[in-house]
Amino acid sequence: MSKFGFTEIESKVYYELIKNPNSNGSQIAKILNLPRTSVYSALDKLLKKGCVFLLAENDSNKYIALESSKLLKKLKKEYMEGIELLNDEFKKISINDENNQYININGEEIFFEKIREMIKNAKEEIYINTNFDLNLFEKEFLELKKKKIRIILFTFEDIDYSHLGIEVFSKKFTGKCRDDYKRMMIVIDMKEACIGEKGRNKELIGSFTKNRLLIDIVTEHIHHDIYLTNLSNFYNIDMNKIKINTKHENLFN
Repeated sequence: MSKFGFTEIESKVYYELIKNPNSNGSQIAKILNLPRTSVYSALDKLLKKGCVFLLAENDSNKYIALESSKLLKKLKKEYMEGIELLNDEFKKISINDENNQYININGEEIFFEKIREMIKNAKEEIYINTNFDLNLFEKEFLELKKKKIRIILFTFEDIDYSHLGIEVFSKKFTGKCRDDYKRMMIVIDMKEACIGEKGRNKELIGSFTKNRLLIDIVTEHIHHDIYLTNLSNFYNIDMNKIKINTKHENLFN
């Protein structure tokens, strides 16, 4: 009964009255070996809860308990009313997922499972920048291929994913690149994004978000990689000649 707001003494007093109705407080206290003040306090609370009834108002007040079946019905009714009230209050809470939802992801298995879930939810377009093997998601991409959902990939690797229905934009990387470094950026329908990276002997870590600003940043990054690649190919530009000598650039020289 403690799960429904009854104290231990209240529960014992109620059980005693179920077994021995028409008892007074002194009799109950003696049987339960409890102080009379505690028993009378419990009886008073049980009266207010409608779980026991007073038979007479004199020096030998006696009590009877509400039938157990009726008590259970009463508790069920109060519990369900409480659930409905709580549900109504929760509905009043406005949660702005787009601006506040960030999920940190640790571990390759969990990260890939999140990517699979995102791919399955795609309705229009997917943008990807990665050097992970996308055949890991073959089943999911083939389903999207049937639905004719556009998938765009930028990569520094010369690889063909046409069998998965993926448009590949690639640029041969001329700077230094660690063979052990893996990363992925993916945007689904401009509504959600996930980024992650993994180095040698390190756990894959990532973040998932529905924040519009971050989604725009990742989307623009992927698009700009493709634009620069197309421009350098079209005009035969050496990209090294347009660098601005920053710390970031020096990481790849």
